[in-house]
Amino acid sequence: MSYFLVLSKLLVFLVVFAGVNSLSVHGQSDVFEVSDFGVDTSGDIWDITQALEKAWRRACDTKDGIVLIPRGTFLLNTVTLDGPCNGSTTLLLNGDLKAPVDPSAMGEGSEENWVLLRNVQDLFVTGKGSFDGQGAKSWLRNECKRKLDCISLPTSLNLDNVTNAFIEGITSLDSKFFHIAIRRSESIVIKNVLIQAPEFSHNTDGIHISKSNHITIHDSDIGTGDDCISLSQGSRNIHIYRVRCGPGHGISIGSLGNHANEEDVTGILVNNCTFTNTTNGARIKTWAPSFHSRVSNLTFEDIALNNVSNPILIDQHYCPNSHCASKGESEVQISYVDFHNFKGTSPDNVSVTLNCSACMPCEAIVLGELDISHTGGGPTTSACANVHGTSYGSVSSIACGDEYIAPTGDIGMAPRSDIAPSDDEGHINSCSNASIAPSPEDQIPPSGGEHGIIECNDVKVSPSGEVGTIPYDGFQITPCLEDDVVPRNGVGTSSSMEDI
Repeated sequence: MSYFLVLSKLLVFLVVFAGVNSLSVHGQSDVFEVSDFGVDTSGDIWDITQALEKAWRRACDTKDGIVLIPRGTFLLNTVTLDGPCNGSTTLLLNGDLKAPVDPSAMGEGSEENWVLLRNVQDLFVTGKGSFDGQGAKSWLRNECKRKLDCISLPTSLNLDNVTNAFIEGITSLDSKFFHIAIRRSESIVIKNVLIQAPEFSHNTDGIHISKSNHITIHDSDIGTGDDCISLSQGSRNIHIYRVRCGPGHGISIGSLGNHANEEDVTGILVNNCTFTNTTNGARIKTWAPSFHSRVSNLTFEDIALNNVSNPILIDQHYCPNSHCASKGESEVQISYVDFHNFKGTSPDNVSVTLNCSACMPCEAIVLGELDISHTGGGPTTSACANVHGTSYGSVSSIACGDEYIAPTGDIGMAPRSDIAPSDDEGHINSCSNASIAPSPEDQIPPSGGEHGIIECNDVKVSPSGEVGTIPYDGFQITPCLEDDVVPRNGVGTSSSMEDI
């Protein structure tokens, strides 16, 4: 489907949505209010689980049907709202939905989802209401990034195989796992949503995208204990703008490379976003060792930073648990990434960390117009390894320098030989013994050009407090491993866990 066809369909879709959003729905034959379908009033909070399923079925079978959840506070267990439907379908949420505190009390399917919208075309989810996952007690049990044997927890709102959807105005609070997940979907717009969970809440990604195309997220506020937005395998043609992120781990590509046959990530634009008190700004993270995949054509531009620990971070040695293999490099190829016009402050002296794979160095990485100062005053610097690229514009002392990095033969690129190995915890020391001079045919002009090689101004990296940002103690570059011997790093086996 061409971009222009997608755009034209979306415009028609939004016109229809404007009509739905402005009309008075009470008394209409195509509006199905859950209170008309047998709400369970036996508990302290009315349970609308069965009523919502029945109302959805009627609305789905009705051309342009609307499900109305009125004002009030309601209990909702796990529900699956399935299509295909007879025309567009609207979920009009004016009430506040609460999940059971105990995930085991949520019913069948609760290990994956709380509310699952599946196989639906032309979907509207709108209103002034909220999804409250009541996840506080679950966060203590959420250890799937650290343990192989873990309990999977439900995503609050999951869109699976959905085409042409508009999500606007809703609030998501304290999810047990991800707040919103988009999988195997196309042409989705998320606008004016509020997503909140405390910064100590584990794995509460605000919006998680995988295997999806043409997704737009804008004018939203997201503050969580994990990534504000995470883009996993198969994310294509994603536009994120005017998003305010914080607290949280920033906007992340990945993690990638943990599973065989992962789909590539390409065509990502993040612009005019603000990060406040986050552990990262723009981040790309891949496992090491890993299976092979590619990340390309990414742009992060016009970014405002307020006390952001890692404003720009490529981490190809991501390891969030104790089960990571101790040898091997990432085989995720990162190329054509532009970081442009980042302005603001960082509490760390190092604001740019490009820690790429030794066997597949990052290619065509561009840094431009960077103005990042230390919160205590003064400039910040960079730490880079195995990077080919260039810088332009006003970058102060932040951008990596122009000297080429000496090739190390068949295992990729290494830091320049005059960088002494460091014994201090938290310092990058990816290839401390590399001092191989380049052969004449390998030399690259200092100016680099688009495919020049970025070199570090400084190799010291302050730990970010997030496991995986800095290579583990004693890390040494080793050749890439073949796919059939790359171990799985084991972060869970369910579909909700495969994208972490």
